[in-house]
Amino acid sequence: MVGLRVVRILILSLAGAGVATGQSSQPISLVQPAGTGRVVYRSDPAWKIRGLGLLDEGTRPVLELANQEQKMSLSYLMFVNDTGKHDSESCRKAVVGPILTRLGEIAAVKNSRAGTYTTKSGKVLATHSYLLSGYGEMKMEQQNLFGFFGDASTCFEVHVSKVSYEPGDQAMMEAELDRFAFDAGYQPTTMDYFQQAEILFRALQKPGAAAFYYRAALDSVPVEGMDARQVMQRRVLTDQLVMSYGMTEQFKKSRELATQAIQLDPEYPLNYYNLACADAEQGHAADARAHLQQAFDRKANVLPGEKMPDPARDSSFQKLKKDAAFWTFVQGFSTPMELRKR
Repeated sequence: MVGLRVVRILILSLAGAGVATGQSSQPISLVQPAGTGRVVYRSDPAWKIRGLGLLDEGTRPVLELANQEQKMSLSYLMFVNDTGKHDSESCRKAVVGPILTRLGEIAAVKNSRAGTYTTKSGKVLATHSYLLSGYGEMKMEQQNLFGFFGDASTCFEVHVSKVSYEPGDQAMMEAELDRFAFDAGYQPTTMDYFQQAEILFRALQKPGAAAFYYRAALDSVPVEGMDARQVMQRRVLTDQLVMSYGMTEQFKKSRELATQAIQLDPEYPLNYYNLACADAEQGHAADARAHLQQAFDRKANVLPGEKMPDPARDSSFQKLKKDAAFWTFVQGFSTPMELRKR
């Protein structure tokens, strides 16, 4: 796939690039690919962002941070509340119980306590804390503090840990519970999904995880009665999702999505180009040639600020480079200057 293709769209701009450097000047909204609610992280110079990802087959978003000066780690998570109960305690049990069971087999756990904590904003969290005094043969003093909030649909989790723990550090750890900002009733928007997908795809180079969010963003845009803005959104999101599937070798999904996009939007050239990429990845030179021709026949319909990719520089088509006739055809779409560069 043409994984490095950049779509220049003002309406759907790249967000969250600060994650790549460990800093972000804008608040980061952590949302699930499916479900309600969000966690909002506001930048703090003491904390460096270590990563953003999806756990449990794309169902649990996690944001991880580190405070090197204080030797502390922090993580925020969200997940569907499938416990059958609508409270914070059930979320705590669902997470902490399995953790303690696993740790009991390989680590020395002390002072394990469940409780509650009322934040300065008045929210009541179900909490659990314990001290790891050893892990295998390694000695340590790592304090762990969890906070949970749950409703009928979603569980929200904050986890703070500190090595070289001393009792006087407790207030510093509880301060992170006070900073834990979440909105249980929030309905994520197309932009929320898109921004999280872009962070995963571009800054963190995790196309597999990004695909869950591109899919959620695409599904949030209507198919019937689209205005010009929504048409543009669907085109950009489809292109990004097809690339995410292709880069993770999910060619069946990539082909199905490109085919559906052609049915919905038959004049947009990148729909055909993406289908040609899937053809080439699977070794179908004749189909790739036909769909590539259809793409360039419609090149006048690219979005403002966008241009057609150069197929001769695309890794998908380069897989068929030994097919002389096909490769001559592909090179016919390159400008003389681009040909001289190769």
